[in-house]
Amino acid sequence: MKEKMVKYQQKDSEDQENIFKRSEIFDSEMFLMLFEFNTSVLTLLDPYSGKIINANPAAAKFYGYSREKLCSMNINEINMSPSEKIQEAMISGITEGSNFIFPHKLANGKIRTVEVFNSSIEFKGKVILFNIIHDITPRIEMEKSLRKSEEKYRTLFEEDPNYTILLGTDGTILDVNKKTTKLLGISKKELIGKNYSLFTKPEDIEFRKDKINSVLQGKLVEPFEFKFINIKGDTYWVKVNLKPVVNNEKVIYIILIGIDITEHKKAENLIKSSLDDKNILLKEIHHRVKNNMQIISSLLSLQTEYVDDEEAINVLKESQNRVRSMAIIHEKLYKSKDLTNINFVDYIQSLVLNLFYSYNIKETQIKATLKLENICLNIETAIPCGLIISELISNSLKYAFPNDMNGEIIVSLKSEKDTYKLSISDNGIGLPEDINFNNIRTLGLLLVNSLTEQIDGEVTIYRNHGTRYEISFKEQIYKKRI
Repeated sequence: MKEKMVKYQQKDSEDQENIFKRSEIFDSEMFLMLFEFNTSVLTLLDPYSGKIINANPAAAKFYGYSREKLCSMNINEINMSPSEKIQEAMISGITEGSNFIFPHKLANGKIRTVEVFNSSIEFKGKVILFNIIHDITPRIEMEKSLRKSEEKYRTLFEEDPNYTILLGTDGTILDVNKKTTKLLGISKKELIGKNYSLFTKPEDIEFRKDKINSVLQGKLVEPFEFKFINIKGDTYWVKVNLKPVVNNEKVIYIILIGIDITEHKKAENLIKSSLDDKNILLKEIHHRVKNNMQIISSLLSLQTEYVDDEEAINVLKESQNRVRSMAIIHEKLYKSKDLTNINFVDYIQSLVLNLFYSYNIKETQIKATLKLENICLNIETAIPCGLIISELISNSLKYAFPNDMNGEIIVSLKSEKDTYKLSISDNGIGLPEDINFNNIRTLGLLLVNSLTEQIDGEVTIYRNHGTRYEISFKEQIYKKRI
């Protein structure tokens, strides 16, 4: 091994060769083996001149020079740092040993960032610097990339127009952006470390905890509306989205992103208030229409007391029933929560009860059977449909059961897809065979025909065991009024 070392150093200067020959360190076979076969980049320097005394094969491979060339170079040809900094590093290495980060230039012109660990070896008053060099370029590039990513994240986080808060799993505020500090009226320094509940209304604290617990349990939490309170006590409505930050399948942070919907809420409340006012007005209108129709019905009832002709009395009573059928519709509307639709089941029950009362029908004489599905109709359909039912039941009560004959009237209403089926039947004496419904001249049945056309319906009459009217129709589209 000594012979190999001497042979290797023959190309160096005589002084260098003597240093190697006489140094106890370089006589060590262990050191020579470590120096030669170490995969780390190793060099030996003259700390005063900067001359490279020796370099191992790993150094030659790293720098891209032959060992002979490398050992004829000065460190200033490789180290791209200012000479003052290089000199400072070498002096530091002589006195106490140190480590520095330098840009080193390779044979191909590329620059690599290296970390140099140096320490001194003294031999008979002469000092040699022993350098261990690590290429840290990938680490530096990664750090730069991370810094850039962090800067981008920080920029996005800080300049996000939404309220953005980074929460710990216990609800502690870890970071907030500018928008949030502006909303709450407190600096970031004062906010960090505080609990999220500090800016929550007392009645909403449990709701907030439930949402955070759901995120921690891995559940999907849909965006929800929430109220924030700032330092002045002002309330802001925010639409909140909670997103977990996961590491090793465990939630470590929660990101809260909030969109200010305060103005939207104000507009919504204004519209709601306006709608409530409109509903109150509509209810009042329906109430007054109903009252006016009741007055008309009462006037018709009074008029019958001043008429002796039976036909005239019947005409007045029929008119009174028609007015009452429309009055009931307006009564149902102003009592309903939905002012656009009428619960028709409830309506038919009231209408049948009023008709039986109007014609003074005893329950023991004629039975009313209702087979009704739970159907709601708009006013455009309900009024003509109600008048049709009123006319047909009135006809049955007047003509189907003469001489106090007992019987039954059945009213059925059901839906089939977008079509409704209304059936009104009785088991009375039935219509005379010579009556043609399509060419009939009595006011009541003419009215039924006209109203059926109004709701785009069709009437079919069955005369077996009494009379049965079947009317199929569709709900009418609400017509805008000026």
